Amino acid sequence: MVARNNPILANKEDANFREALKLFDSKQYKKALKLVEANIKKNSSHAESLALKGVLNHHLGHKAEAKQFITKAVSKEPGNYLVDHLAGIYFRTIDDYPEAAKWLKASIDNGSPNRAILRDLALLQSQIRDYKNLRDTRQAYLEFQPGYRANWTATAIAQHLNKDYNAAVNTLTKIEDIIKPHLTEADVYEQSECCLYKNYIVNEAGNYTKALELLEKDEKEITDRLSFLEYKAKYLVLLGQNEEASLIYRQLLQRNPDNVDYYTLLETALGTSSKPFEYRLKLYEKLARFYPRSDPPKFIPLTFLPSDHPSFEQKAKEYVESQLKRGVPSTFVNIKPLYKNIEKLKVIEKIVLEFFKLQAPSLNPTITVWSKYFLAQHYLYLNDLVTANDYIDSALDHSPTLVELYIVKARIIKHFGDYEKASQIMNEARELDLQDRFINSKTTKYLLRANKVNEAIDCISLFTKLDDDAVNGCKDLHLMQVNWVLIESAEAYTRIYHEYEKQLKDLSPEDPSEEALAAEQELKENIDIFKGLALKRYHAVIDNFKIFFDDQFDFHSYCMRRATPRDYIETLKWEDKLHSTPIYVRTIKGLSSVYWEIYEQQQKQKELDASNEDKESSPS
Repeated sequence: MVARNNPILANKEDANFREALKLFDSKQYKKALKLVEANIKKNSSHAESLALKGVLNHHLGHKAEAKQFITKAVSKEPGNYLVDHLAGIYFRTIDDYPEAAKWLKASIDNGSPNRAILRDLALLQSQIRDYKNLRDTRQAYLEFQPGYRANWTATAIAQHLNKDYNAAVNTLTKIEDIIKPHLTEADVYEQSECCLYKNYIVNEAGNYTKALELLEKDEKEITDRLSFLEYKAKYLVLLGQNEEASLIYRQLLQRNPDNVDYYTLLETALGTSSKPFEYRLKLYEKLARFYPRSDPPKFIPLTFLPSDHPSFEQKAKEYVESQLKRGVPSTFVNIKPLYKNIEKLKVIEKIVLEFFKLQAPSLNPTITVWSKYFLAQHYLYLNDLVTANDYIDSALDHSPTLVELYIVKARIIKHFGDYEKASQIMNEARELDLQDRFINSKTTKYLLRANKVNEAIDCISLFTKLDDDAVNGCKDLHLMQVNWVLIESAEAYTRIYHEYEKQLKDLSPEDPSEEALAAEQELKENIDIFKGLALKRYHAVIDNFKIFFDDQFDFHSYCMRRATPRDYIETLKWEDKLHSTPIYVRTIKGLSSVYWEIYEQQQKQKELDASNEDKESSPS
């Protein structure tokens, strides 16, 4: 905080205020408060003291009183840059980003000599996505502090976010030219990231020729070879230089032969996507020989070969049988994408059944159990629950200590609609391996689906940090932001209170006995309790998403200092879609339905009260 310039013969209030500002900066809030209170006692209209008192009250925990002093101060002297700055600090502290940005900008516009305000204003403008003003703020701060590369990068990012691509590239190029002769070993990573970010901007502008030229020019300075190769291959494809691109995609496959995207992009470069199936099949057979331990070159042909193609059954047989022989638990999950085609599904079913019959005489325990495991999942997918249940029961008789079998058994029982029994089976699986966090979480979920909330919380608490006085891990679940547990418990509480409402509705209204009245009162209390718990859990998820949004504030400066502009841009894009994530949408739907029920009940009660009043007021 910078105090305004004062005349030599300043009054005592201004001297006290300047001293209070120094104490505030050194976090001596109580001493600062005494000084400003002395000022206000002598001059109740001293706006600067009123504003500072509001900020101090907030820091000292008197949050209810803080805002009124800020409001009073800005109403008295809205053109005082110190008052505006203090108001900005207050609103930033309470996470009211638009108001904070408004008052910090007012402080600058009203002549504040403190140019560091520009940095704080830029962070707030980034938070509220005010990119138009962000560009001007970053440019002004860069002119004030041009000696730090982070400020140049931040300015380029602001220009990029405004789609002023040429200006962003020019800004990055200018600072590169300045510091290139002075680079040290510690600057290598930062230089590499900034070169790639410059390339990222040119690519987004659609100038692929220039992007490729810059990439090749900066090759020696780029240490991230993976990004370099991916960018270069992409530009070559977009510029029609497919042969060169295919060579780079082969290099990328050598680095990571399990990356499915590289195979797809290699086909794009080679132009095989539109060629006959036989041509594509030969390509993948060759790739499979190069990378015999990789899954994609064996699986991808199954996605494009028609079910009636002579090679489909052969390739599917090789793929499925090799996995079943090795006892790969994820065989069904791997092959499941093909089930969207019903004809392919039938071929795979035939392959597995024949394989199972042929292998049965050998009594190989590995093949037997994993084949039954596959068939159980297969028939579950087809919703043939009886057959699926028979296969999984047979597998359990064969290997009663295999956890994966119990998981599928529980899923089948769940599809039968018996959530109670499904949760018991899942708990049996958990007891086979008490150190497995995954099966513990699955058991928790099934217990919640069975409306056994207390048991579920006790189960998940085995893997939470318990305080000495904690009954269970519920507090830790909130601290760790375990949203799936919170929303599942909210939905369980909702189902529980709906059940109580149904019981209340079934009560005979003509029974005046004390027992009936007591039962009715108990049901009403339970409805209120569980409805409140449901609302509490739903709001806990929403609060977590607010924290996710607020937490990005620190990254507006951190990513500039750590030279991660590409990741920063991707983070902003992710944050912009934060409230469209499935779990948030699910939370909003659940919360809305509960509030809508409350509203309808209130409306019915109002109508009933109005009807009763009419009856009472009408003459007998």
